[in-house]
Amino acid sequence: RQASSKRFAKIIETIIKDINNGQFLAQSMERYHYIFGDFFINLVKVGETSGNLSSSLLYLAQELKKQRDINHQVRGAMIYPAVILFVTIGITIFLTLFIFPKILPIFASLNVQLPFTTRFVIQGLTFLQKYGLITAGGVVLLLILFRILLALEKIHFYFDRLLLSTPFISRVVINLNFGSRPICKASARNIESQKL
Repeated sequence: RQASSKRFAKIIETIIKDINNGQFLAQSMERYHYIFGDFFINLVKVGETSGNLSSSLLYLAQELKKQRDINHQVRGAMIYPAVILFVTIGITIFLTLFIFPKILPIFASLNVQLPFTTRFVIQGLTFLQKYGLITAGGVVLLLILFRILLALEKIHFYFDRLLLSTPFISRVVINLNFGSRPICKASARNIESQKL
């Protein structure tokens, strides 16, 4: 009843049926590995084998709450940069479509050698005026293609590896994924040793 979507509600119903038929909870959850992940399933497995499933589920609930809080903080911190980026793009489009077309003829009429940066900006704006829609369409297609490629496990692995090797981005990714919780395998090992 509390499921966020009908699809997830059906998954929960299937897991309940599996448990009623005598399956272990972790074994049933492994069918939906792409939803629950290794960390969740392994901790449930540890709880079932040690006889302390309720403690493992309580720990998972606390960790998920921490992760949700961190995600809320990150989203809150990203609102200001997102607004600035949106406004910057809006101003750039406004200048490109309405202001620069009136100024460019003035530069063209001058018989002086313009600096390289000015010439570069003029050429870029001229290109956007002629092929702006094609460029936007190409960017959208590239983003869709990138999203499709990320669905492939091998490419996703190398992309994650690239993120983790990039100096500033790696720290953000690690903090976002782990936050205040220890590394997943270490957590599972600690809980397992405590229960045994």
